[in-house]
Amino acid sequence: MKSHFIVVLFVALFQVRADGEGTPAPGPVPANVAESLRDTFGDSVKIVPVNIVLTDSEKAVIGRISTSPFADDTLRIFTCGSADTVAGYGILDNVMGKSRFITFLLSVGPDGAVAGVDILVYRESHGGEISNSAFRRQFIGRKAGDPMTPGRDIRTISGATISSRAVTAGVSKLLAAFALTRGRIR
Repeated sequence: MKSHFIVVLFVALFQVRADGEGTPAPGPVPANVAESLRDTFGDSVKIVPVNIVLTDSEKAVIGRISTSPFADDTLRIFTCGSADTVAGYGILDNVMGKSRFITFLLSVGPDGAVAGVDILVYRESHGGEISNSAFRRQFIGRKAGDPMTPGRDIRTISGATISSRAVTAGVSKLLAAFALTRGRIR
């Protein structure tokens, strides 16, 4: 009975491709993610979740670019568009604030530039000001490799310095990850 449960759990968690590699199966699109992506890319976009498992070499490259570690090996990407065009992508991630995770969504245009940043869940007792549009707008138009040093290129928020730095590092990390894995998004 126990081995049957393990097999069922494995099948539920992993989608095995024809080439034998296992990729975590994408779940449904969370409502707050869909709302954010439709606000950015238009109400009529179809949103398709895709999970990309990062290789060790990709994680090493990203680690040299950003100080924000990945909680796991999987990028949760949402392709937005119609049947024949891609309007953009959303990438969902968590970064560690002072003591709790901050869940955010990075929206990236087809050109790889930031189209938006949304703070979806802020769990800290202080520093929620990073949800304000003035802070989030600073990232729009930035691409992988652009300078994003908190306090110099990105204004931090007094009272939310740790959260400001965490989200900045997270955006930098996701842009690098997107640039490295873009060819693998189906």
